Amino acid sequence: MCGAMTLGELVASDDAYDYYFKVINLQERDWKDKNYFLPFPNEEIDRNPNLVQNPGY
Repeated sequence: MCGAMTLGELVASDDAYDYYFKVINLQERDWKDKNYFLPFPNEEIDRNPNLVQNPGY
């Protein structure tokens, strides 16, 4: 797991100057190693034969 998609909520406490963020888990996400890189466009690969597509694409 990569981590959770979170949303912060500003919550006031009894003291008027004491605020904190409450983290709410919205969604668990899976991490794929191919997300480190974006794919090269096919036109770029055709233009340069030495260019190799990134793994996973």
